[in-house]
Amino acid sequence: MEYELQRLCAGQYSVHTARIAYQADTVENLTRLSREAFTAIEVLAHAQPDVVCFGCTGSGFLKTPQEDQAFAEALTAHCGIPTLTSSAAVLSEFSHLGARRIAVATPYEDWVNQRLRAYFEAAGFEILALTALGDAAHGRKSAQEIAQQTIEACPPDAEAIFLSCSNLFTLDVVDSIESATGKPLLSSNIAAFRGMQRRLKEGRLPP
Repeated sequence: MEYELQRLCAGQYSVHTARIAYQADTVENLTRLSREAFTAIEVLAHAQPDVVCFGCTGSGFLKTPQEDQAFAEALTAHCGIPTLTSSAAVLSEFSHLGARRIAVATPYEDWVNQRLRAYFEAAGFEILALTALGDAAHGRKSAQEIAQQTIEACPPDAEAIFLSCSNLFTLDVVDSIESATGKPLLSSNIAAFRGMQRRLKEGRLPP
């Protein structure tokens, strides 16, 4: 996530991060991330950021959209810094695009994908295709492989495409996928960046 956010910011903003130890997608691990986020954000607050994003998209899918929003509000109250989650940012950005019928590709196991589907459907979206890229996509599958699998799995009636997981390298495949499918693409990192940028531009933060 850090690498792609630095590229997206392109020197316009500074990026400060706090990592939480994590190894595998299990309910216990993903739930633990949410608990330990409160300690991590205390450390991050010393950099005095204007906005914070909790970046584990998969962790958000263990909650309902309403619970996810409440979690972001709890983090905001805890540190006094406006905070959003990457999972909620994805929903928000698709709403801004006016897209409700989504094709999704992820590096997750099936049980996480089913939580993703439930999260989106609870927010009024329709998942037309959900493609498993395989665990190798977690930072190891090539951009070309990710692009090809995503393009091949995208149904013609999808209104947009979502590449989920902030640990997935996506910036180098956006143009090729959008060109091949004719559909806008969001990734977890792009949505997180736009969500934070939108907060700044809306003047919801102190100068």
